[in-house]
Amino acid sequence: MAAVEYQPDDYLNKPFPKELLVKRLELLVQKKAILKDIYVAYNKENYTRALKLADQKMAENSKYALEIGKLKGEIALAANEHGIAEQVYDKALSFRAFQWAKVGKAKVLLARDELDDAKELLEEVIEENKYYIECYDLLAQILERQDQ
Repeated sequence: MAAVEYQPDDYLNKPFPKELLVKRLELLVQKKAILKDIYVAYNKENYTRALKLADQKMAENSKYALEIGKLKGEIALAANEHGIAEQVYDKALSFRAFQWAKVGKAKVLLARDELDDAKELLEEVIEENKYYIECYDLLAQILERQDQ
């Protein structure tokens, strides 16, 4: 359960060949190198720069556009840029019903006090994946705010 809460980038099932591990690690290092500048700005709470870098990196690296978009949504939420975050999550959801995008959209709705809509999205994710721990925490916040 602790590993699930950290929302890992990927995982390997045992047993796995050495070559697969090496390939996955190479891809991870490549992705982290592309995202590094964004994370540096984000960790320094320079959200404006982080968002600008996310847009730039997304344009340069279409292979990682979804991953960068996910990070951009998190940054926008941290910066209280709910409109930007909502655009990111709506765009992702227009491609596929990603659980992370539903949760991000629920966070936007929660920030806007649209509690019933946020609750509905979170319950949908829990129905799809009962191990998405963050949903329970957000759902508890909603229920508390609704005096339930």
